[in-house]
Amino acid sequence: MKDKKQRKGKVIRTFSVEIVSSGSDPVLDANPSNPYTMLSDEARLKDFVEIFGLLWAESCREASQKKL
Repeated sequence: MKDKKQRKGKVIRTFSVEIVSSGSDPVLDANPSNPYTMLSDEARLKDFVEIFGLLWAESCREASQKKL
């Protein structure tokens, strides 16, 4: 494993999320291990907003600690 000081350049992480109705894809609708199939579209959206808000806040906190 490389020491953090040996790493060069920035690590850029990007991803996209698409929230769709579970009925729009049979694989999504028929997956019993997917807890989001039981939620309404509004509840799924609210859950994702909360999760990604926490993720963003944590990444900002880590970035600010690195600058100190």
